[in-house]
Amino acid sequence: MKSVSKERLQDVASLELNGLLEADFVVVLLPGGNGTHLELGFALAKGKKIFLHAEDPSFFELGPQTNAFYHHSDIIRLHCPLVDVGAKVHALLE
Repeated sequence: MKSVSKERLQDVASLELNGLLEADFVVVLLPGGNGTHLELGFALAKGKKIFLHAEDPSFFELGPQTNAFYHHSDIIRLHCPLVDVGAKVHALLE
């Protein structure tokens, strides 16, 4: 496995946050990887329009598998096949 420098990780973190700042809206795909929930929280704090997608509906059901922020009033939850996300987001932005 290739090692990654601390400086590179710092650069990536800055680039990702700057990308979120410049975005008109954010689409979060669940299940996410490292940083997904931080990016979701950052986008919420910056007042971005957020679309949260999960093909598995259990992510949005009440229970230990969900997250309180998935139910924030400013988040639009999408439960559909991944191939349909672009069209759904486009329709909701019009």
